Amino acid sequence: MAVCLSTQKKHAEYEVDRRAREVLRKENAKIQKAKEAELFKKAAELKAQEAAAAAQKETEEGAASVEEAVVEEPETAAMDTTPVEETPEAKQEELPPVVVPTSTVPASAMTSEEINAAVALEHNMLQVDEELKAIEAAKNALESFLYEMQSVLDGNGKYKKYASLLNKEILEPLLNEAQQQLWDAPDDAALDVFEDALTSLNDAFQKESPDYFQAVQKDKEEEEEQMRLDEKKAEEERKANGEDDDDHDHRKLKSADRMRLVQRNKDEAGELFKGKNFLHAAARYTKSLGHCGKFVDMTPEVKVQVEEIKVILYLNLAQCYLKLEQWNKVVPNCKDALSFDENNVKALYRRAYALFKLKKIDDANKDVKRALKIKADDKSLLKLKKVIDAHLMKQKQKEAKMAKAMFGGK
Repeated sequence: MAVCLSTQKKHAEYEVDRRAREVLRKENAKIQKAKEAELFKKAAELKAQEAAAAAQKETEEGAASVEEAVVEEPETAAMDTTPVEETPEAKQEELPPVVVPTSTVPASAMTSEEINAAVALEHNMLQVDEELKAIEAAKNALESFLYEMQSVLDGNGKYKKYASLLNKEILEPLLNEAQQQLWDAPDDAALDVFEDALTSLNDAFQKESPDYFQAVQKDKEEEEEQMRLDEKKAEEERKANGEDDDDHDHRKLKSADRMRLVQRNKDEAGELFKGKNFLHAAARYTKSLGHCGKFVDMTPEVKVQVEEIKVILYLNLAQCYLKLEQWNKVVPNCKDALSFDENNVKALYRRAYALFKLKKIDDANKDVKRALKIKADDKSLLKLKKVIDAHLMKQKQKEAKMAKAMFGGK
């Protein structure tokens, strides 16, 4: 298998090509604009000449008609009865048809060869982007496996109760080695580096501790069955209480009655969350928020109470979407929570975490810094800040290498 050029070198070459194309495009655009301006100028001059000719002809015809209409009669002269010979009306000359010159502006300032080359280059760039995305996904999958298994070996995590089924003496050195290889991987490491590492590591764990994975799989199946039963029970309760999943509740209830519906949905969502049924929990939290918007004639006290519970509901929704790894839904819910409590550390942390996962590193860094000003000793914030700082440092190193590659540095 032929060795591919490094993705870093490809990006450098593509960036140089892109800039050259941009310069060429701007120059061609100037030339085309100048040609168009010249063409419009000529068209305007031709139109002005035609208008002037038409106006002059109209003036001459008008003067002639006036001379024919005004005939002076002598005071003492006898009327001449000699018949006057009628002359036919002069035929109006037809103007020649307006001939608009054929446009000399080319459909494109680029030749067909240049267009084909640009399309091919764009296609290659898209392929490189897809390759980079696949590499990042494989790297994230490897990191997740390392983190999950290390947590279990340390007696933490969701499946820590099965830690004794893992052969720690054999497996922990494998984890450490894989982690070191991940850290030492070059920036231009190919996709198969991370995929092969994950496959090899997973196979080793499966081979050494099959009982652990069987126990975990059994738990997952039981969790799915429990989620199904919980949803069925919740559906029966909603029907018994006269509730509808579709929001058609337009009743003008008393504040106390509406608050009971808010709390009921919130409590139900909490139970679903505890059962790891995050999707349905999010739906119940959303339902609870819907009831928050249906209070009528709120007193100032009730308004404060509703706003406080809204903050909790938005935070819980954000937590559900964090568990579901739906980062784009975490951010707006945290924003809504912050609209009621601008210094809420949990909202800032959760939004920062989601932004980091969305590769919006600078925005994530701003939220973390803001939260640390409020709670400087928060362990979760400090840990996330450390990860972000490391990422920013690595990014600066990549940019420095890229700059050297682009401008011929050594």
